[in-house]
This record gives sequence, C-alpha cells and structure tokens, in this order.
Amino acid sequence: MLTIEELRGVYVPIVTPFDAVSEELALSDFRRQLAALLAAGVDGLVINGTTGESPTVSQAEVALLLAEAQSAVAAAAAAQRAERSTQTAQAAQMAHAAQTAQTAQAVQAGQDAQGAQAVQAEQGAQMAQTAQTTQHTGSAIRPVPIVVGTGTNDTAETVRRTARAAELGADAALVVTPYYNRPSPAGVVAHFRRVAEVGLPVIVYEIPHRTGLALPVDTIREILELEGVVGIKDSTPGVQLVTELSRLGSKPVLCGEDSQWFAALCCGAAGGMLASANVRTAQFTGLFRSFAAGQTAEAKRAFDELLPLIRLLFAEPNPGPLKWLLAREGVIGSDAMRLPMTGISARLQAELAAQRV
Repeated sequence: MLTIEELRGVYVPIVTPFDAVSEELALSDFRRQLAALLAAGVDGLVINGTTGESPTVSQAEVALLLAEAQSAVAAAAAAQRAERSTQTAQAAQMAHAAQTAQTAQAVQAGQDAQGAQAVQAEQGAQMAQTAQTTQHTGSAIRPVPIVVGTGTNDTAETVRRTARAAELGADAALVVTPYYNRPSPAGVVAHFRRVAEVGLPVIVYEIPHRTGLALPVDTIREILELEGVVGIKDSTPGVQLVTELSRLGSKPVLCGEDSQWFAALCCGAAGGMLASANVRTAQFTGLFRSFAAGQTAEAKRAFDELLPLIRLLFAEPNPGPLKWLLAREGVIGSDAMRLPMTGISARLQAELAAQRV
C-alpha cells in the first residue's frame, strides 16, 4: 500500500480508451498507454479519475482496468530487476577480468605466489561486496503505485468502492470532496474518517470548481490528520492552499492544476497528479527530477516549454483534447468518449496538431 513517503513525483491520471463503434473498453490501447507511461518513469498511476471519465465507467470496468495496470506494473518491475541483474553480472565479469590481469601483473613483478594469492583474495572480497550491494539495490525495486478513484457524494457508496479497490489490490484511493449535496465541514470530515477506516490509504481530492464546495484550510488540516489519509491532490485555484499547508508541515500535497505545477513545486508541493502528463510524459518526469535535484532553472525552462501544450489540453473539457492527441499519435486507437462528453472542435484539433509531441 502507498506510504506517505511515496506520494511524490509525477502521478498520471490515465485516460480510459474506448472503441470508436461499441464504446466498450479498448484494453489493448490501455496496455499501450500504460507501457508508454511506465517507460517514461512515472511515479504513480491513477485509474478512474476525472481524466479516466469516472462518471461513465462501471465498477466492473474499473476492476478490469486495475487488473491491466497491475500486470503492466509487475512486468515493468520484473524488467527492471532483470536489467539490474544483467548489470550486476556484467560488473562481476569486468571485475573478474581486472582481478586476473592484476594478479598476473603481480606475479610478473616478482611477487611470490603467496603475495599474489593475497592480492587475489582481497580483490575477490571487494567483488563480492560490490555484487552484494548491487543485488540488494535491485531487490529494493518497488512497483509503481496504483491509485483508484473511489469517491462519490454518498459516504456508504464511497466506502463500498474503496473496500472493493482494497480487495482488488489497489495501493491507495483517490477520494473527492463530496459534491453537489454540499455537506458542512463537519460532515466532510466525518465522510473522510469513515472512508479511511476501510484501511486503504486515502488521498483527498479537493477540486472546488467541480464539487461546488471549497473547504476551509482548518478543515483540510483536520482531514489530513486522520489516520489512513496520506496526502491531498490540490486542484484549487492559485497556490494559497499548498503554501499554507507546506508552512504548517502538512502531509504531501500533489498539485492537480497542471498550469500551476511549477509554482506549486516552488511553494512546497511534493509533485503533481497531472492529466497533461499523459503526453510528453518523459518531459514531465524529467522536470520533476531536475527540480528535486535543485536544478530549478532547468526545471523552469522545461515547464515553460510544456505550458503552451498544457493550456491547449484544457481549452475544452478534459479528457477530449488529450484523447484526440493520443489517438493522433497512435497511442490509442480512437478519441471516443461516452456521452455526455463529446469530441473537440476542429479549431482545437488544428492547434494541437501544430504541437510537437
């Protein structure tokens, strides 16, 4: 399960591809998109978020998507371990060749057999230590966490969905603030307390322009202090919330407003949960690595390059622009969405086509 320490970096809410005719899940497209994201070094995946068209995806379909993601993540981790094992073997071979050469040189230099054996023994010990260290590092490879959107405006239903996600092996649940019915702050806290009692780590999703409810900072802090809540996706306008939570020593905050991501990082965000990272994913992960390494100017340049595309991707309702661009690039077979979502305008298509992805 997801830990507080792992809630950092680039988490991608993945699109849900549909067949252009039947509108059924296009699982082969989903596998292709998963492979591309994992190859680009994402730190986490989110299934059944808003970008995944959660309102029109059934719970049975969520289970299928989660199973596909788990298979892809396991395969990627196994490939990493195999690569690490190959690197260890190659390093051992190189060290053995160097050891043999150095022993031969020692004999040629006139050392007696006992001296040469001592040199060989010392080098052998160094090789063994190197191999052990590398093997330990390889065994520490952890699969990319998978987060499942389970939030609704019905606490009992949210609990059921979260419990089901836990049974299916999700690493965490993304739980949106209850929408439409506009509960009191006390009701929202009680909602998250009940969901967190399921035992699956909870990421709070605060997005007032969709829920119609903007929580006070004190209420958010109270929710974040609940056992089982590991952090928050902040999709509020501006950076006031992340700034205040960072100042007060909060659990991790992931920026959910893509165009504010760099500013949020500078204000203390631990990363981002970014729909736009479905494309140019390696640039997003590279940006975060640069920022985390203290290379702020390089990260800012990378963000400035991404910003025009980010703005276009939200020029019309998400995930329409993303799906159109992914289909154009051949990652998914169709930009189909289920009603009431519809395709993007011809004008936006032309603007996106001018972007180099």
